[in-house]
Amino acid sequence: GLPELVLALDVEQRLDVLDGNAMVNFGWDTRKIEHIPCAEFTRDKFLQLYDRLVPTPYVDTVFSRILSAKSRKPYATAVEFRKFLNLCHRDQRLNEILFKYLKDDEVQQIIAVMEPKKDYADKFQLTMNGLLTFLRSKENAIIHLSRFAVHQDLERPLCHYYINSSHNT
Repeated sequence: GLPELVLALDVEQRLDVLDGNAMVNFGWDTRKIEHIPCAEFTRDKFLQLYDRLVPTPYVDTVFSRILSAKSRKPYATAVEFRKFLNLCHRDQRLNEILFKYLKDDEVQQIIAVMEPKKDYADKFQLTMNGLLTFLRSKENAIIHLSRFAVHQDLERPLCHYYINSSHNT
């Protein structure tokens, strides 16, 4: 099974390590530390820990699909990534006039931001870690972020609101 890890935030804004097997594997010796300051537990550290706890073998498959058929290189070029984004990742039901296909310069901008290895990013090459960063980013959200903003006063009792539902609910 997968290793278990339980973290709790205490009143002093520190992470309390309740089960540290995974933390030892991550490089934090929990015999010596009982708390991790939140400032040290950055998003990057969280993602590294998450990657160790939750394997993502399907991303390997997606990454190999991006690469050219006979390619054995550890990165995808901007052209390969653009083809993947436009032909596989993009919803083909979208209108091409309203939702235009990405161009090379737009894909290069994505790679420059998402690729964590600077030497690859400078050449507009995307590694597997860059793909993971892209897949987890808010730019890749299923629901547009503007839809999350609450624009209504929802402080009144439920009976004050009109609720549209079907007869089957």
